[in-house]
Amino acid sequence: MIADDDTIASAAIAAGDTLNCFQLESPAMRHLLRMLEARTLDDTVAAVALVRPGPAESGMKEAFCRRRRGLEPVSYPHERLRATLADTYGILLYEEDVMRVASALSGLPLAEGETLRRAIAQARGDEEFRFLERGFVAQATRTGITDAEARAVWRELARFAGYAFCKAHAAGYGQLAWQSAALKCRYPAEWAVGVLNHHAGMYPTWVHVEDLRRGGVGRAPVTFLPPCAERSLWDTTLEVDGSGAEVTRGVRVGLHRVLGLAHATGGRIVAARPFASLADFADRVRPTPPELDALILSGALDRLAAGVPGGVAADARDGRAADTPGARAGRSAQRTRAAMRLEARVHEALAHAVTARTRHAANPRTAGFVAPDGAPLAPAARAPRPGGDALPELPELPLADLVRGEFAATGLWFTAHPLDVFTPREALAPCVSANALDQHVGKRVMVCGIPCAARRVEAKSGGIVLFTTLADRSGLVECVLFPDTYRHWGAHMRGEVVRAEGRVDDTLGALTLVVERAEPLATRGDGAPAGRTNAGLPAWSEAGATPRAPLAPRIGRSPPPARCDRSPPRSSPPARAATRRPARRVSGSRPIAARRTSAPRASCVDVAAASVRARSRAGPCGG
Repeated sequence: MIADDDTIASAAIAAGDTLNCFQLESPAMRHLLRMLEARTLDDTVAAVALVRPGPAESGMKEAFCRRRRGLEPVSYPHERLRATLADTYGILLYEEDVMRVASALSGLPLAEGETLRRAIAQARGDEEFRFLERGFVAQATRTGITDAEARAVWRELARFAGYAFCKAHAAGYGQLAWQSAALKCRYPAEWAVGVLNHHAGMYPTWVHVEDLRRGGVGRAPVTFLPPCAERSLWDTTLEVDGSGAEVTRGVRVGLHRVLGLAHATGGRIVAARPFASLADFADRVRPTPPELDALILSGALDRLAAGVPGGVAADARDGRAADTPGARAGRSAQRTRAAMRLEARVHEALAHAVTARTRHAANPRTAGFVAPDGAPLAPAARAPRPGGDALPELPELPLADLVRGEFAATGLWFTAHPLDVFTPREALAPCVSANALDQHVGKRVMVCGIPCAARRVEAKSGGIVLFTTLADRSGLVECVLFPDTYRHWGAHMRGEVVRAEGRVDDTLGALTLVVERAEPLATRGDGAPAGRTNAGLPAWSEAGATPRAPLAPRIGRSPPPARCDRSPPRSSPPARAATRRPARRVSGSRPIAARRTSAPRASCVDVAAASVRARSRAGPCGG
């Protein structure tokens, strides 16, 4: 049972360290928690209600935070409402407050106050509002309230009633939010397993993985291990040390994260292991070519690279092997992913050229492909065999290609962070990290990160305001581009890696970068800025809304989760023009946090097939 005064949950919520916590992960909510300095369950319940459109857009959110922190004196719409609104610092916060205010000010029974609240929420047109206003003012003046005072309270009721949150609803959400924050801090590895198996947040999965990797308030960093044909189950699991002590080694990513891998294929992998070689794996598991390519790119077959099941070379990639002669020999014997991809393609070609009856079946665990006379055509191991030569060993793919391959196959990365391989060191030198922005309030700084969320709204004054989130190694930076800046620099916020320059704005402890200039530091293969990542904004030109498909998998957008019913590879459907919902108008005078924009997602089979075709054109070494 999580206590209502849990100190770990309190510290995490007050700091806004609540990614993937129920109801608390959006930029607006994380900003609100910092502004409110929420440290109790009651504060969390209030935050759930405050983030609703009613309080947020009427200015009551900032007023509540200032009064809660003692920065502003508490005032009431009328002295009669002091007892009614004492718990909410004189501010209408819940649906129940509307009926209680109506009852206290006009003498109506609570049931009639609830009827009035519903009537206000359902009113359409000025005539209906005027009718309700006349009735409320008349009833209030009979109790001794002046006409001006009654109309002032009515304006508060009318502005708030349509967007209020029931207190019981907020309390239920707040309780779950409080418990999720406490569980994330106390059991980060177990929480990570749940995130990967049941992710449903507003950010792509890699954002949560990076958050868990770096640790946070009251929680230790989590180690993520890549999918492995010899160790992974279908679902992500905790992996413990095999020495007998039940010490968690890390989170082993499940086979379900491999893009395009069918559930049936995953079941055959688990049932048939261990494997002697890549050829043995292909012979007994029978993956489709796209599945085998995705498994190689994800690193799931690295343990087969040395030709020994569970070899020390694979342990080295997990950071586990000791510096012993055996470990060094295993690492020197390890084959590269480029060589494994070449072997997989040779086997694919031979499978079409050699009939099933010519397949060597005497020893399927070590069999390669053979000609009708029994001579091996493509041996399974690196060493030469009688009658045939081993496939040539190829140098490893460039580090950038390894990271792109892992991301294309799993939506995550394990070899290196994209900022380390896609961004020149000199370009990162002048940038301020996300966790150091509080030291530069009011100053002009540069930040660099991967776009991971964005939302465009239309300001009342006209023009588009873009709210976007950039992720670097230390955390997230919330950015806003106002209409003039958006017209000049909005298109530059669509790179795989973006460097933004602007002023750091502090609103009661919530930091926002007001962007004045932006530039993409990583571009697509055709030289144009890479498509928008994870923000629901496909690659498109400002002049027209025709999407442009990227030439290579992009960093930033997580692939769709693997499904159990996989169809054979097929050609990708033609791109369709992106549709836009009408944007809700908001005031452009104050930065607000970005919110989620939904967008159609391509089939994972389509993405996998496109990735394989692109890699095939680039050659065995990935270009």
